[in-house]
Amino acid sequence: MKKILILAIILIVSTLFSNTKQEKANKLTEKKVFYEIIPLLVNTLLDNEINSIPPPPPSVEYLNNNNFFEKTDSENLDKAIHNWKKSKEYKKTLLDWKKNIISSKPDRYKGYLVLENIVYLSTDSLNIISFFGEKLNLKKRKTIDKFKIDLEKIQLTEIKIKLKLNSELPKKSEILNNYSENKIKRIMRFSNFMIDSTEKYSVIDIGYSEGRIGGYGVRFYMKKINNQWNIEKKENLWIS
Repeated sequence: MKKILILAIILIVSTLFSNTKQEKANKLTEKKVFYEIIPLLVNTLLDNEINSIPPPPPSVEYLNNNNFFEKTDSENLDKAIHNWKKSKEYKKTLLDWKKNIISSKPDRYKGYLVLENIVYLSTDSLNIISFFGEKLNLKKRKTIDKFKIDLEKIQLTEIKIKLKLNSELPKKSEILNNYSENKIKRIMRFSNFMIDSTEKYSVIDIGYSEGRIGGYGVRFYMKKINNQWNIEKKENLWIS
């Protein structure tokens, strides 16, 4: 009887140890993926300000001469513009357009983008499964977990803006009352972060504030293709 009890205790302890070890390994993987996707998410959210005014389409003559009109529908201007927007030429035009807007408003990215220093990990797999519709092997957890952000591991690419953690700033009430004094442009919060075991599918919620009262929440569904993260969908959650 004692031997059975001892074996049972050993089994329970080893199971708990194994689960703890696995949870730590999962969190390390989630951190790695977070630092991979965060530059794209920051670029996308800050890009919204620029993309609110897209570059104008070229002339009808230009679209016609460069075969953007379809032969079976040669008078459909909307379709021709749609085809133009799918071209490599449009991507270059859009990039030049963004650079021009940024250079014409040099103060746009002065100041700090403040990140909440905690990323909350999700226990709810419904969103990621229902969207991707695939049999994903998920890193499940029974309770909500979290990890702290290390700014040194975030490497922004397209848009350069200084980063700060909210823990480096005064109390929240003081921040809101002295937004410009603290040189804060925006505040970003991360929650419901989840990835699958292959590290190719991810979902994350972001709260994004652009002042004392303006802000919104979005959910990003992301997929890794050819070793590069892509946003499959951006879903609006709330606005204030």
